[in-house]
Amino acid sequence: MNKPLSNTFLGSLLPLLPLRRPLIHEDGLVTLSVISHGHGDVITGLLEDIARCKPKRLAQIVITLNLSESRPEVPLGLDVPIHWCANPYPKGFGANHNAAFRYCDTEWFAVVNPDIRFDKDPFDPLVVHAGDDFGLVGPRVLESDGRVADAARGLITPWEIIARRIKPRSPLRYPAWMAGMFLMVRSEAYKGVGGFDERYHLYCEDFDLCARVRLLGWPIGLSDDARVVHDARRASHDSPRHLFWHVCSLVMMWGSRSWWRYRRLLRREAPNRVTKTLKGISAQRPIDESISPITANQAPIYKPAAWRVSNKQAHRAEQSVNQAQETHPQ
Repeated sequence: MNKPLSNTFLGSLLPLLPLRRPLIHEDGLVTLSVISHGHGDVITGLLEDIARCKPKRLAQIVITLNLSESRPEVPLGLDVPIHWCANPYPKGFGANHNAAFRYCDTEWFAVVNPDIRFDKDPFDPLVVHAGDDFGLVGPRVLESDGRVADAARGLITPWEIIARRIKPRSPLRYPAWMAGMFLMVRSEAYKGVGGFDERYHLYCEDFDLCARVRLLGWPIGLSDDARVVHDARRASHDSPRHLFWHVCSLVMMWGSRSWWRYRRLLRREAPNRVTKTLKGISAQRPIDESISPITANQAPIYKPAAWRVSNKQAHRAEQSVNQAQETHPQ
C-alpha cells in the first residue's frame, strides 16, 4: 500500500513547480473577444492577420460561437491560445462579451468584430497611447474602400442621427464614444462599470459602455497610430427586425440615467476642451498677421460662460479648429 506523500516532501517540491502569476498584473497584455454568428470564414481571415502580424501584446483569444456552427479554421503560425465558447442558444452582443470577459486575466480586454482586418499590429500602439490614464481606447477605423469610417462620434441625439444621415461628418478629435467594432477596455474599468448592459440587444451597448467608463472617471481616447479596416455589414439598413432593435435601444438609452448624466458632463467639458485645443495651435504655429486665426472673441462658444454649449456647437467648434490647422500648417 502506497503511503501518502508527506507535507515536508511536497513543500520541498513547490519551489521547483512553475507558478503562473495572473496575467492582469502583466502590463499591456490583451485578451481578445470575438463573436461568430456563422462567420467562420470571416473569423479565419482575422486569425490570419493575427498570425501574420504576431501582436506581442496579445495574450489570448476568446471566440464565442453564438450559433450552432463548426469551429473556424485556425491558420498555421497562430501561436496565441484560443478559448472556444459554444452557446446553447443565441445571446446578445453585450451578453456574449461579458461571458468572454470571465476568461480575461489580462490588463486589457479587446472587443473586436470578426470582419476587422489589419496589416499592422494595432494592439501595441493602443496600449502605448492609453498609458496609465485612459480606461478605453480605439483605433482609427477605415472602410474597405479606404475612407475614414464614422466610428468616433459625438453624443447620440435625434438631431445628431438625422444630421449624420444627411451629411456624413468627419471623425471627432474628442469623441464622446466609439463604435463597438473595435474597443479596447482596461479590465479595471470594465469591472468597475459591470461590463456591457445586457438589456441592449444590438445597438447602443457601445455608447452606453463608453459613457459609463467616462462617468466612472476614466478618459477615452482615439489613436491615429493604430488603424484597422472594417468591412461594414449594416443589416439594419435592410432588415426591419434589426431596425426595430435599433429604435428600441435608442429609446431605452435616451431614457437612461447614464445618458443624461453623460450629456451634462460633455456640456461642462466642451468649452475647456476647445479652448485647450486652440491654445495648443497658437503655441505650435506662428501667427500670420495677414490671416487671423480663430479667437475667443470671434467664437462666443469658446468663452468660459458658454457652459451650456450643445453637442452640435461643440462639433462646429472642432470643425473650426480643423480649419485653423489647415490655414496654418506646420
